Amino acid sequence: MLGWPEVLLIFAVLLLVMGPAKLPEMAKALGTAMREFQQAQTTLETTTRNLDAQMNAAVNTLPPLSQPALVSPTSPNPILIAATGPVDAQPAVAAAASALTQEEEIDPRLGEVAETLGIDACGKTEEQLRTEIMDAIRGQEKEKEVK
Repeated sequence: MLGWPEVLLIFAVLLLVMGPAKLPEMAKALGTAMREFQQAQTTLETTTRNLDAQMNAAVNTLPPLSQPALVSPTSPNPILIAATGPVDAQPAVAAAASALTQEEEIDPRLGEVAETLGIDACGKTEEQLRTEIMDAIRGQEKEKEVK
């Protein structure tokens, strides 16, 4: 932290280098820049709090599931099975299961929010889902701002 002697020394050097005519202009420009920075910081903090509150509200409004959702690339795709009919996929599933060391459990409410927003949760981590959900919410807010 600077004390008064250091501040006076800096002021004297600036006065010698810039001259008495430029010093008020520089102080005004510095004040304007600081004010704009603080406004941008406040806006960013407010937006972040609002997005966090919206995401928590969306997750909390979903009913709890009885079992956690499992996200696995080896899970059968019901849409594909309905379109093509059942296929003997045992060899492929066995090979994928041996390569896959562990299935990742995700928060079932997070999966519900992703599904509500039209985000495919298959094979994604919780962090990837959270990022995509936040991006989707931001996109919806931008659409509202445009209208």
